[in-house]
Amino acid sequence: MHHGPGGGGPHGEDELLGNVYDARLIRRLLGLLRPYALQLALGILVLLAVTAFELVLPYITKEAIDRHITVSGRKVAGALAINGALPLAGDTALVDVAQLDDAGRDRMRALQRAGAVGKTPYYYVAAAELARRPRVDSLLRANAGAVQAYGSAVLIEHARLKTLDKGDLRLLRERDLRGIHRFGLAFLGLLAVSFVLNFCQMMLVQYVGQHFMHGMRVAIFAKLQRLDMAYFDRNPVGRLVTRATNDVDAVNEAFTSVFTSLFRNVLLIAALAAMMLGLSLRLSLAAFSMIPLIVAWTVFFRIRARDIYRKIRVRLARLNAYLQENFSGIRVIKIFRREAENVRRFGAINDDYQRASLQEVLVMSFFRPLVEIISSCGLALIVYYGGGGVVRSAVSLGVLVAFITYLRMFFHPIQQLTESYTVLQSAMASSERIFQLLDEPVRIAGPERPAAAPAARGQIEFRNVHFEYLPGEPVLKDVSFTVAPGEKVAFVGATGSGKTTIISLIARLYDIQRGEILLDGVDIRALDLAQLRSRLGVVMQDVFLFAGDVKGNIRLNTGLSDEQVRRVAGQVHADTVIGRFPRGYDEEVKERGVTLSAGERQLLSFARALAFDPPILVLDEATANIDSATEKLIQDALGTLMKGRTSIVIAHRLSTIKSVDRIYVIHKGEIRERGSHQELLAKEGLYYRLYRLQQGALADG
Repeated sequence: MHHGPGGGGPHGEDELLGNVYDARLIRRLLGLLRPYALQLALGILVLLAVTAFELVLPYITKEAIDRHITVSGRKVAGALAINGALPLAGDTALVDVAQLDDAGRDRMRALQRAGAVGKTPYYYVAAAELARRPRVDSLLRANAGAVQAYGSAVLIEHARLKTLDKGDLRLLRERDLRGIHRFGLAFLGLLAVSFVLNFCQMMLVQYVGQHFMHGMRVAIFAKLQRLDMAYFDRNPVGRLVTRATNDVDAVNEAFTSVFTSLFRNVLLIAALAAMMLGLSLRLSLAAFSMIPLIVAWTVFFRIRARDIYRKIRVRLARLNAYLQENFSGIRVIKIFRREAENVRRFGAINDDYQRASLQEVLVMSFFRPLVEIISSCGLALIVYYGGGGVVRSAVSLGVLVAFITYLRMFFHPIQQLTESYTVLQSAMASSERIFQLLDEPVRIAGPERPAAAPAARGQIEFRNVHFEYLPGEPVLKDVSFTVAPGEKVAFVGATGSGKTTIISLIARLYDIQRGEILLDGVDIRALDLAQLRSRLGVVMQDVFLFAGDVKGNIRLNTGLSDEQVRRVAGQVHADTVIGRFPRGYDEEVKERGVTLSAGERQLLSFARALAFDPPILVLDEATANIDSATEKLIQDALGTLMKGRTSIVIAHRLSTIKSVDRIYVIHKGEIRERGSHQELLAKEGLYYRLYRLQQGALADG
């Protein structure tokens, strides 16, 4: 049987990598996600809430530090104009930098440079607060020597707080302790809510991702069921399996771990930049000075990672192809003692793959630490610059702590975005290959309005049929013949003459280029495909059995009861074989029926064909490679199968077709001779020579 082109090497396509962003593919992927729009919208809302909570937590820490942990002000000359300053005496005011806006902090820097800011930090209690806390007022009066009282506030040096009795200190800072308690509870509450929201967001994303994968796998499998045999001739099985497994997984990984985090990280980076700029413009500019270094390193990494990732995919494809080939041919390997040589070759391929993987490890080992170093340099710059600002009262301690936290959060999503590059590339390449498969036109399909199926009589007619697998290489040339209902005919000829092609064309596994094929007087292209194929029972030389049990392989989708299965098996003598199995009809059948002999598989295939009760029976070398002990059972089973049915036999052993009504001899795609066994022998043509050759071979044997 001729086949179409193989469509490239086993791993050639894996050399291609997708663009990180392809608008056409993104639109199609989003189209597949449309049924889950509600879950995605909820996921985005939850993601926004999670991001907001993450941003709030450092701010709560800042407020707790500035409002309650380090309540501190300094005396500043000429600071009365600063909004939030507490006037003390003359033009001197107490300034708490944590209570200032940007304009106030800028004014404080100018006063700091002018030497107008005092060096002693003070804990202070505003006069309005003292009126509400008489016990604190009494405490401060009792320690008049340690405090400085003004009309707007009472001050005590931070250094002197340590000299107070613990009870007095607790009373003095009672409001601060309550505030810390409230902020602590709020922090824990937000953590709990954030945990719940993160859980919900991950569940929503994974729910959509799993359903998306499920739907895509079903779509791929359903499409493969509809494609014609020519497509399978062009594409290796391993490649098609990869579409429904590895490629779908790659797209799902990109969706669940990259696209979602991509949206989150971009949102987080923008929000963090806004928060940092809001806290301190100067500190933000210092921190952002590290971004060009990260961008430059990221661009270099992306180029190197792309090249290495391509190498890894190519070498992994070679590894998988070699494994598949060896496992499929393990019997030949053992018979010809190729184990050592195959291990050596596999070792060379495996070493090549390992070297490529180690290159990736090397690049990643440089990339991550260097990003960490750049991030740490930015952090060190903020500690140095911001720490000096805290000492000079230009920046509050709470702002510095919150800024450091935000800065750590800021660099993390940048690193994640960079490392997602190769995953996105793989996903785009995989999605492109998936859509190529889904877009593959179904070249053989039933008509939109199929013709009414005629009564099943079993008449087959070929009218001037011309067929070729590859353009310009005809396999059948102007073939015409008619098989009457109930008639038994055989096709013989040399290997590659086109015998098996005739079976494929009757079942419309391929479409002819010219001519007509009629079933019971109707062109098969006008019939519904399911109706057409339901009238055919095909028994192949290489019987395919599905993993499962014996009765399941006989009934397939006919819906026969167990009793009917037993009756059908008995009619073709398959019960003789099945009775020898320990579990009978419930005996487990391994993939492809490898644990059964050729004769056992053939008898089961006869039972399967009889279970469908087709009006037309096609036997493709069905009696080849059968041991002599089983041959008698096979011949009796064939008699039962062919009784009352139109039968087409593709035969290699000419001795098995002596009793058919007519024999067609095919040579180079043309019917050269036709007639009964005796008539063809009398002509002393092609059939005569074939028969004499086989008889001579048998005699020599």
